[in-house]
Amino acid sequence: LDVDSFYFLGGLEFKPNNRLIIRLGGRADEKIRNFKDFASDIITTMSGGFGFSFTKMTLDVSFMNMAPTEFIIGFSLTKKLD
Repeated sequence: LDVDSFYFLGGLEFKPNNRLIIRLGGRADEKIRNFKDFASDIITTMSGGFGFSFTKMTLDVSFMNMAPTEFIIGFSLTKKLD
């Protein structure tokens, strides 16, 4: 446990209509305070995703940039039980 380290997390969710959700997120840690490669640091810590609602199912697709492993992409498919 590194007591002197810190980070911030944040996100936004846009819902332009009942069928689409757009998600954007990011994080910042102590490296960003150096401001050497600020634009590059911001891009490498971004995450996002889309959610699509259908009549009986919802599809969520997301991505996250993990610098050593590049992008991680995930998805989920949810069926409504009504």
